[in-house]
Amino acid sequence: FKWYILGKGPQKKEIEGWIRDNNLEENFILLGVKSNPYPFIRDCDIYVQTSKFEGFGLALAEARMLNKPVVTTRFDAVYNQMVHRKNGLVVDMNSQGIYDGILQIINDYELRNSIIDYIKAEKKGNIEELDKFYNLIEGK
Repeated sequence: FKWYILGKGPQKKEIEGWIRDNNLEENFILLGVKSNPYPFIRDCDIYVQTSKFEGFGLALAEARMLNKPVVTTRFDAVYNQMVHRKNGLVVDMNSQGIYDGILQIINDYELRNSIIDYIKAEKKGNIEELDKFYNLIEGK
């Protein structure tokens, strides 16, 4: 597997050391901040969000717009857009929780597909609601 890490944070040096110490340079690629992360999200099999805090969680919404099964840690605003086992997995904010969530998405083909199907239906419903809103504004 390959784990592409987007963004930056205070743990960068620690993560680089861990990757080096465990000879995982071929598996863990630190990409840093990208002005356009969408090609990386589009090409991934699973989107993993390990944040301790997010305001709205825009990255979660972006991953879902690209029909990616999401594994995210539990933070205050996560339930504003995530429904556990419906449009992703919400896991404990620790390495075991993240590991278990990723493994579940990899091994449970039925769950993974039901999450992707739910995301597609959710997106379609949102587009239909936006169309209704635009029609209302335009007086149709």
